[in-house]
Amino acid sequence: MNVEVIDADGHVFEDMEDIASFFTGRLAGMRPVQRLFPNDHLHIGIGSILQAPDGSGPPRIQGTPDEWLSFLDAAEISQTVIYLSGGLFHGMTVDVDLSVAIARAYNDWMSARYVRRSPRLRGVGILPIADVEESVLEMRRAVNDLGMSAIMLQSNGQALGKHLGAKMYWPLYEEAERLGCVLAVHGGAHHNFGLIDTFSVYYGVHALGHPLGLLTHCTGMVTHGVFDRFTKLKVAYLEGGSCWLPFLMERLDRSYETHSDPPHRREHTGPSIEEKPSEYIRRLIREGRFFVGFDLGEEMLGYAVKRAGREAFLYASDFPHEGFSPDHARHEIQEILDREDLDDEDKRAVLGGNAKRFYSLDAVPA
Repeated sequence: MNVEVIDADGHVFEDMEDIASFFTGRLAGMRPVQRLFPNDHLHIGIGSILQAPDGSGPPRIQGTPDEWLSFLDAAEISQTVIYLSGGLFHGMTVDVDLSVAIARAYNDWMSARYVRRSPRLRGVGILPIADVEESVLEMRRAVNDLGMSAIMLQSNGQALGKHLGAKMYWPLYEEAERLGCVLAVHGGAHHNFGLIDTFSVYYGVHALGHPLGLLTHCTGMVTHGVFDRFTKLKVAYLEGGSCWLPFLMERLDRSYETHSDPPHRREHTGPSIEEKPSEYIRRLIREGRFFVGFDLGEEMLGYAVKRAGREAFLYASDFPHEGFSPDHARHEIQEILDREDLDDEDKRAVLGGNAKRFYSLDAVPA
């Protein structure tokens, strides 16, 4: 079976020194003495910043442009869309001026080092989410001047004033709609999720932290009418797996039937009496406005596709985080191709077709 594979969610470990060289104005010439992006305190709290004396563990690959292009060739992936690593925690940066400066420097760095290097490397911009007006300006610059293929919205952090369905963020959606820019809510910042902050075993934090932010913000955007108010907006929810979506669809249906707000207390946006939440979400998926990343090896992916529709789901290599070798990536891709609970159209959609539609990707020249 011949299928074009497009990586909808790859990563880079940021070169902090190089990013700092893109500072302008009063910060020009400044150099970081530690990480530019705040560190997720749960990594520190459980000691995972430590390494064995022999340096054992997975190879530390930065995701440089050369490493990425070699990986794409060896894994037989046509192109990738690159997200941050430490920058997933940028929602913790409450200093507005610093948040603006870091977002601008990172976006300039990603454009200069990756986007301009090869059409196979697509960049994703970040915003100083602590200030919505500045975020609108930076989104405009990142898309118009820097060639970014998407803008990431933080899934967690003190700088987020509210959930992403709140009206304070509607200027972002208005500008994204005007620019034709797609948005991606990306999981990965695991702090401030209540009791999981007290876990002392990290894999439990990792398992819950990724989908919790996506569940929260997706529910906020659906129930507060974001998709009705901005009828051309396209949003993806990434790196929480696929299984949270059918769970959310069922929970929203049950709660809407018995606990929906009285008419005088809610605007008639989002799901309606005639269209329950699961049907509403499926319609957004069919219209090409709602996407979800999936983790390879998910046993329930077939059920998620059946429940929500093949048009929703996006393949992610997660290179260089977990899929740190092309052999590993090819093995996982082959597992998708061999699945009996997905038909050929499902496989073409989830491995590349949906990513091409979401990001509006052109074919890469041979």
